Amino acid sequence: MTEIDVGKVTDDERAKIKALLEEYPQLKSKIKIKIIDSHKEYALQAVDFKKVSGGETNAIFSDVESYVTNKEEVKQEVINLIKKRDIIAAALECLNKREMKVVRYKYFEGESDLKTGCKMEVSERTISNWKDDIFAKLKKVGILEIKID
Repeated sequence: MTEIDVGKVTDDERAKIKALLEEYPQLKSKIKIKIIDSHKEYALQAVDFKKVSGGETNAIFSDVESYVTNKEEVKQEVINLIKKRDIIAAALECLNKREMKVVRYKYFEGESDLKTGCKMEVSERTISNWKDDIFAKLKKVGILEIKID
């Protein structure tokens, strides 16, 4: 096995990479939900924009007005989530099949090193060593460059 010389992965960098990997499966669902939720369909009477007497807006008007006002904010949030998902996916492409299995078991399925090792028929220590290689590779390709929250 060849070692990757990117300098030592610090504990802080390790924690950030771990958090990104654990967040990745949920990002996919979160994006779909945000897109579905941001494309509300309103009945024609809801787009009537009538105000009730006394200068107050009715609930339907307020809902539509809120939707129109927040549309750009929601759009940017979805764009940021998609960028984050795509950056993580691109970074994961540098990993080989064995390393992807470790990522899937450890971070997507939440398994322990011991259980991951059992599934892959290797020792817990081997999993720990492979994780070091995985973090080094992900750091090298720039996964820590993600600035989108």
